Amino acid sequence: PGKVIAIALDTSGDKATHYHVDMLFPRSGVVRADVDAVTLTLASRDHASLEAGAATLADATALVAQAVPGHVLVAEFDAASGAPAHYDIDVRLPQGVVARLKVDPATREIGWRTPAIIND
Repeated sequence: PGKVIAIALDTSGDKATHYHVDMLFPRSGVVRADVDAVTLTLASRDHASLEAGAATLADATALVAQAVPGHVLVAEFDAASGAPAHYDIDVRLPQGVVARLKVDPATREIGWRTPAIIND
Protein backbone atom coordinates (compact mmCIF):
# COMPACT_ATOMS: atom_id res chain seq x y z
CA PRO A 1 0.00 0.00 0.00
CA GLY A 2 3.02 2.35 0.18
CA LYS A 3 4.50 4.52 -2.54
CA VAL A 4 8.23 5.04 -3.14
CA ILE A 5 8.90 8.79 -3.00
CA ALA A 6 12.73 8.78 -3.12
CA ILE A 7 15.51 6.32 -3.85
CA ALA A 8 19.29 6.74 -4.08
CA LEU A 9 22.21 4.34 -4.45
CA ASP A 10 24.86 4.67 -1.69
CA THR A 11 28.32 3.34 -2.60
CA SER A 12 30.19 5.42 -0.02
CA GLY A 13 32.21 2.49 1.28
CA ASP A 14 31.40 2.91 4.98
CA LYS A 15 29.21 -0.20 4.61
CA ALA A 16 27.99 -2.52 1.85
CA THR A 17 26.48 -0.90 -1.25
CA HIS A 18 22.83 -0.15 -0.52
CA TYR A 19 19.85 1.94 -1.55
CA HIS A 20 18.27 4.65 0.58
CA VAL A 21 14.52 4.27 0.02
CA ASP A 22 11.82 6.60 1.33
CA MET A 23 8.25 5.35 1.16
CA LEU A 24 4.98 7.08 1.95
CA PHE A 25 2.30 5.01 3.66
CA PRO A 26 -1.28 6.32 4.06
CA ARG A 27 -1.49 5.52 7.78
CA SER A 28 2.06 5.84 9.08
CA GLY A 29 3.56 8.58 6.90
CA VAL A 30 7.12 8.46 5.57
CA VAL A 31 9.29 5.43 6.29
CA ARG A 32 13.02 5.64 5.56
CA ALA A 33 14.83 2.36 4.93
CA ASP A 34 18.07 1.00 3.51
CA VAL A 35 18.00 -1.95 1.12
CA ASP A 36 21.22 -3.94 0.70
CA ALA A 37 22.01 -3.95 -3.03
CA VAL A 38 23.09 -7.61 -3.00
CA THR A 39 20.97 -9.39 -0.38
CA LEU A 40 17.95 -7.04 -0.49
CA THR A 41 17.96 -7.02 3.35
CA LEU A 42 15.96 -4.12 4.79
CA ALA A 43 17.13 -1.86 7.63
CA SER A 44 15.46 1.19 9.14
CA ARG A 45 17.02 4.66 8.96
CA ASP A 46 15.30 5.97 12.09
CA HIS A 47 16.34 9.42 13.35
CA ALA A 48 15.81 8.33 16.98
CA SER A 49 19.41 7.07 17.20
CA LEU A 50 20.80 10.61 17.68
CA GLU A 51 21.83 11.81 21.14
CA ALA A 52 20.30 14.94 22.66
CA GLY A 53 22.32 18.00 21.57
CA ALA A 54 23.64 16.30 18.43
CA ALA A 55 23.94 18.32 15.23
CA THR A 56 20.83 18.37 13.10
CA LEU A 57 20.90 17.88 9.33
CA ALA A 58 20.63 21.67 8.96
CA ASP A 59 23.55 22.18 11.39
CA ALA A 60 25.73 19.68 9.51
CA THR A 61 24.87 21.19 6.14
CA ALA A 62 25.71 24.70 7.38
CA LEU A 63 29.00 23.45 8.84
CA VAL A 64 30.04 21.88 5.52
CA ALA A 65 28.89 24.94 3.55
CA GLN A 66 31.17 27.14 5.70
CA ALA A 67 34.16 24.78 5.55
CA VAL A 68 34.10 23.62 1.92
CA PRO A 69 33.92 25.98 -1.08
CA GLY A 70 31.22 24.95 -3.53
CA HIS A 71 27.51 24.12 -3.60
CA VAL A 72 25.84 21.51 -1.41
CA LEU A 73 24.06 19.02 -3.70
CA VAL A 74 22.73 16.38 -1.30
CA ALA A 75 22.52 16.08 2.48
CA GLU A 76 20.92 13.15 4.30
CA PHE A 77 20.97 11.27 7.58
CA ASP A 78 22.36 7.72 7.58
CA ALA A 79 22.37 5.28 10.53
CA ALA A 80 21.36 1.91 9.17
CA SER A 81 22.99 -1.51 9.24
CA GLY A 82 25.03 -0.91 12.38
CA ALA A 83 27.02 2.03 11.02
CA PRO A 84 27.41 4.95 13.44
CA ALA A 85 24.86 7.68 12.81
CA HIS A 86 26.20 10.34 10.44
CA TYR A 87 25.19 12.77 7.73
CA ASP A 88 26.25 12.16 4.12
CA ILE A 89 26.79 15.47 2.33
CA ASP A 90 27.88 15.93 -1.29
CA VAL A 91 29.38 19.25 -2.43
CA ARG A 92 30.12 20.29 -6.02
CA LEU A 93 33.53 21.95 -5.82
CA PRO A 94 34.49 24.93 -8.02
CA GLN A 95 36.53 22.53 -10.23
CA GLY A 96 33.28 20.70 -11.07
CA VAL A 97 34.00 17.46 -9.20
CA VAL A 98 31.87 16.28 -6.26
CA ALA A 99 33.32 15.94 -2.76
CA ARG A 100 31.61 13.16 -0.77
CA LEU A 101 31.71 14.06 2.92
CA LYS A 102 30.28 12.74 6.16
CA VAL A 103 29.63 14.61 9.40
CA ASP A 104 29.54 13.05 12.85
CA PRO A 105 26.44 14.47 14.61
CA ALA A 106 28.01 14.16 18.09
CA THR A 107 31.43 15.71 17.39
CA ARG A 108 30.51 17.75 14.28
CA GLU A 109 33.71 16.48 12.65
CA ILE A 110 33.81 16.45 8.85
CA GLY A 111 35.32 13.37 7.20
CA TRP A 112 35.55 11.78 3.78
CA ARG A 113 33.44 8.98 2.31
CA THR A 114 34.88 6.48 -0.16
CA PRO A 115 35.60 7.46 -2.85
CA ALA A 116 36.17 10.97 -1.54
CA ILE A 117 35.96 12.75 -4.91
CA ILE A 118 33.91 11.74 -7.95
CA ASN A 119 33.44 13.22 -11.39
CA ASP A 120 29.71 13.75 -11.76
